[in-house]
Amino acid sequence: MPDNQSKNSQTPLFGADRPASEVKDWSAYCEALVTASTTENGLRGACLSGANLAEIDLSGADLRDADLSGASLDGADFSGADLTGADLSGLSAKRAIFEGANMQGAVLDGSLFEMAVLTDVNLREAHAEQTCFSCSHLVNVQGEGVCFTGADFAASTLTSANLEGADLSRTKASDADFTGANLSHANLTGADFMDAFLRECDLGNADLSESILNGADLKDSALVDVDMTGVTMRDSLIQEAKFLRCNLTDADLRGTAINLGNFKDCVWEGIRLDFRLGMPGGDDSAEGESGPGQ
Repeated sequence: MPDNQSKNSQTPLFGADRPASEVKDWSAYCEALVTASTTENGLRGACLSGANLAEIDLSGADLRDADLSGASLDGADFSGADLTGADLSGLSAKRAIFEGANMQGAVLDGSLFEMAVLTDVNLREAHAEQTCFSCSHLVNVQGEGVCFTGADFAASTLTSANLEGADLSRTKASDADFTGANLSHANLTGADFMDAFLRECDLGNADLSESILNGADLKDSALVDVDMTGVTMRDSLIQEAKFLRCNLTDADLRGTAINLGNFKDCVWEGIRLDFRLGMPGGDDSAEGESGPGQ
């Protein structure tokens, strides 16, 4: 194969020496791209920054280390694609399909994956700071240790997701469904889980300090050695959740019905709750480290 043809199989039609702005016929470009994806080297290392790839079908394509920063992938199909180490920052992938794709080590910072399908995606070692996943499907996603700081998961489905040790601090996850997710050792500080489903979750050793859990459903979840300092958990469903050695200092549980038998060895200093819902007493706060269940 001639050298120039080999090069084009990696960076078809344009590259660092020919920016996307010079492409006039995106339909023809996408056709050439699909053809190039079937070559020996696929699109590995391809420079596709700023490309208009809306609705393209690159399912199963080899896009390892490719640069798709700032590209438009709206409605595209990347099912089963290998995007290991790819630059996916600042792009738009609304309604795109990435089911079963490998995004290990990829950079997704500041991108828009609204209403996208990322079921069974491998996101290990990826970076997704300030990324929007609202209304998306991330069922069974593998995201251990991933940085999702400031990401938006509002109304998304993350059932059975593995997010052990992930950084979800300051994320927006209102109305999201985390049923059966592994959130152990995760950093959830300042996150907004208002009205979220957190049923049957493993939250062991997670940091939920200053987070918002108003109206959240934690049925059958396990919270062991969790820092819940300053958490706001009003009108939530926690009666069947288990709390062991949790720090609930200055937590606000007003309006939340509690089962005292589900709290063991917890710190309750400065907690605010409605005593009629489970705690005896005369004002709206409880102090002391002994707390219920000891």
